Amino acid sequence: MKKVVFFSNMAFDANLSIISRLYKYYDIYYFIEYREDISSRLKFKQLNSTINIASSLYEMNKYKSFLKLDKTFIIRGCADAKIFTQIHNSIKVLNLVKNIQPDIIITDALNLLYIIPTIYYKSKTFLIVHDPFPHSGEGAFKIKFKRYIHFKIAKKYILLNKNQVDKFCKKNKINKSKIITTFLSIYEYLYLFNNSTISNPGIKYIKDSNKFKILFFGRISPYKGVDYLLKAFSQIERELSEQMELIIAGGGNLNINLDEYKKNNIHILNYFLPTEELAQLIQASNIVICPYTDATQSGVIMSAYAYNKSVIATNVGGLPEMVINNETGIIIPPKNIEAIKHSIVSLFKNPNLIESFENNIKQYYQTGNKSWDKAISLLEQGIQDFQL
Repeated sequence: MKKVVFFSNMAFDANLSIISRLYKYYDIYYFIEYREDISSRLKFKQLNSTINIASSLYEMNKYKSFLKLDKTFIIRGCADAKIFTQIHNSIKVLNLVKNIQPDIIITDALNLLYIIPTIYYKSKTFLIVHDPFPHSGEGAFKIKFKRYIHFKIAKKYILLNKNQVDKFCKKNKINKSKIITTFLSIYEYLYLFNNSTISNPGIKYIKDSNKFKILFFGRISPYKGVDYLLKAFSQIERELSEQMELIIAGGGNLNINLDEYKKNNIHILNYFLPTEELAQLIQASNIVICPYTDATQSGVIMSAYAYNKSVIATNVGGLPEMVINNETGIIIPPKNIEAIKHSIVSLFKNPNLIESFENNIKQYYQTGNKSWDKAISLLEQGIQDFQL
């Protein structure tokens, strides 16, 4: 069985499902950079070494149904500004990887920590590109530089939607023959938190409310379209909106005058959501909305689909591949307040339509052509084709 080293940051959402299925095909060694200066859904009381075996960390026991903990390594990372420490740690990672003698490197992290081993094994490196293009409002030089370096190092690229392949290849002068396409499926790691006890009174109130709940969640950034959502919700007829609740949950700068939207049925939870709270919010919601002005693909949609929640999403990036219009949700034009308003009201008035969408999501994503088994078979076949 071929050996694969998988480099990542602390994003467990998709990776737990990906790696748990790749074990079927490969001997996987999973490296995770953990940094205290970056919000994460996992907190460690203490990391004694730069490189820590996950089986020695109590906090990792929760994930043993997904991961082989004796072949999972938690790397104690540091801020990007500490360049020499980053390089020193990168050499340590390289030395460990050399002992493993991998046949393949897969990475989804544009991190300085992994730069030396990916350069050393560049002929074997597959880069998962979660964001083929920077989001609007997030074009900082540091991000662009990291993307440029890693795109030059990688020899093969894994994209998670088909819509953006041609544009990605043209912009980065990459031959299309070097691209593998697959897709995201439901974020199963959320199920580990289904029975969590919620102490946050705001979450408890929302969960117990019997109103129709529209949920926006995730990191808040200019491209997420929160301002359009708020304007649309404020324009819904009062007799309808009083039967609804809009929940906006996530860390980031809203940069919106909230005084305009002070209503009892609008709840703003402006902080990084612990996984326990996120799972409870999604389960309590009636629908999820992604009013993005641009996008690649969306982990938010895959989190919603984990609980079979219908999604309203804009026609940007790979979102139309994830939300099948009038089958698993509704696709609307971006930056269109009237379309947001109309789609919310339409689903509110048609519970049978929501039920139909939920049944389709369950069928497509748990056992059908949108399941993880199908996604990983495409990935593995693509890797094999490159290895021939």
